[in-house]
Amino acid sequence: MRSIAFAALALAACTTNNNPPGGDDAPPPPPGGAVPRAGLWGYTEVTPVSSNCPQAATRGEDGNFVIDQLVATSFRIVPADGTDPFTCSLASNGGFDCPDRLAETIDERPSADAVFTIRATAQGTFLSSTLGKGGQDAVVTCAGGDCALTGATFPCQFSVDFDIAAQ
Repeated sequence: MRSIAFAALALAACTTNNNPPGGDDAPPPPPGGAVPRAGLWGYTEVTPVSSNCPQAATRGEDGNFVIDQLVATSFRIVPADGTDPFTCSLASNGGFDCPDRLAETIDERPSADAVFTIRATAQGTFLSSTLGKGGQDAVVTCAGGDCALTGATFPCQFSVDFDIAAQ
């Protein structure tokens, strides 16, 4: 059973997109805040903040992602971790909020009677057009008779802090 390996998907932010980094396509910065540049970025988890999930569930992955579809109030992140692209709002102070970082269901049936649902959000601040920091929060639920075999009490939650930098 893949059981708790799903969490690596929940926190990874890798991509192999070949969009060129930066350029003149970024909108002007809003008053008092930084706007990220479009292109390739790197993601590094720096601190596990909290968790009541098994340790295996809270291991994320460092990696790359692409910022595209950049406008004054939002941008899209294209991860290469197998998860869907997602849109983040951008505040005038450089803050960002990604309420739909991940919404995924992993169905282990028929090998195990377990269906996992993962929902994750991300939020943070751009310190400049090429640097940012933030956190990701995830909630994992499980339905089925084999959920207890994972050793977790569902729902479980975990949070991590991250740094991001344009490549």
